[in-house]
Amino acid sequence: MGLGKECGAVTGAFMVIGLRVQGEKDERDARFKAYGLVKDFIRRFEARHGTMLCKDLIGVDLGTSDGRERATKENLFQTLCPDFIKTASEILRDMPK
Repeated sequence: MGLGKECGAVTGAFMVIGLRVQGEKDERDARFKAYGLVKDFIRRFEARHGTMLCKDLIGVDLGTSDGRERATKENLFQTLCPDFIKTASEILRDMPK
């Protein structure tokens, strides 16, 4: 996402969770179900990686031009980020529908 905040793979997972609860009969129930699933996702992701914050995961702050330059120069998007995407997809796969 390029901001240095939450990992883009985590944010994408949150969107998938939101889509999964769409269609529930009661909007309030769907919202609270999503909240619970997001909390569970965060717990699982942080158990594997220690955090869900991009700057801590990749070691540079993408919210700065220096951080973006370093990430590009050191090829961090290709070397580190695929593991975070894999983790997010595995967690989503293993979560209840």
